[in-house]
Amino acid sequence: MTQQQFSLIPHADIELKFPRQPIEYFVTLPDKGIKQDTGLIMFIPGFGMLANDDYVANKLSPHLANQHNCVVVSLNYFGIYNRLNTNKGGGKYTSG
Repeated sequence: MTQQQFSLIPHADIELKFPRQPIEYFVTLPDKGIKQDTGLIMFIPGFGMLANDDYVANKLSPHLANQHNCVVVSLNYFGIYNRLNTNKGGGKYTSG
């Protein structure tokens, strides 16, 4: 399994002017490599998952990549750390 981690600077929030943090995304390649018929799956986790959770990174993404001959891209979308109780985000969203 080949997996790589990247981050990018997102577009500015032009509506509400909230500061944006870099977006993390993870790319998992099929074990057989990329060929002409290799597809692409974009996975945006929900329901409390993160793209770099053990299940997503080490089980789901490799399974999808190998079973379906696809490159799997999973990402932690805008504000995901604001609403999850994660180590990185500092807890649940609070106003004020």
